[in-house]
Amino acid sequence: MARREVQNSVKWIRGFCGLSLPDKVVENTEQRRVVERYTPLGVAVGIIPWNYPQALPFFKIPAALLTGNVFILKPSPFTPYCCLKVAELGLRFFPPGVLQALSGDDRLGPWLTAHPGNIRVLHALVNEYN
Repeated sequence: MARREVQNSVKWIRGFCGLSLPDKVVENTEQRRVVERYTPLGVAVGIIPWNYPQALPFFKIPAALLTGNVFILKPSPFTPYCCLKVAELGLRFFPPGVLQALSGDDRLGPWLTAHPGNIRVLHALVNEYN
């Protein structure tokens, strides 16, 4: 199972490496030009549970970085080492601060998600999809 988890992680990362988010011209007339553009939200937090501690970071990190966000990885207190190792390896490839890890007990996750700035982002997302 561990071998399959690592293989799926590699497959997922390779898949994301082949993606891009180019600007898309929705309308281009004499009156106006409308361009769809993906802009970063800022900081993304990935709270990784105890199950699949190798694969789940690789589902979350590429998506956040592809969209231009920085990423904070918060592993479960029961499986911190593999996630911390992922962040350590990421330091070889990304500028300082782009990929970070915070290890702590179960109180850390709610602190990261309860930041007042998150409410603004969540409202914006809900309004976009409604």
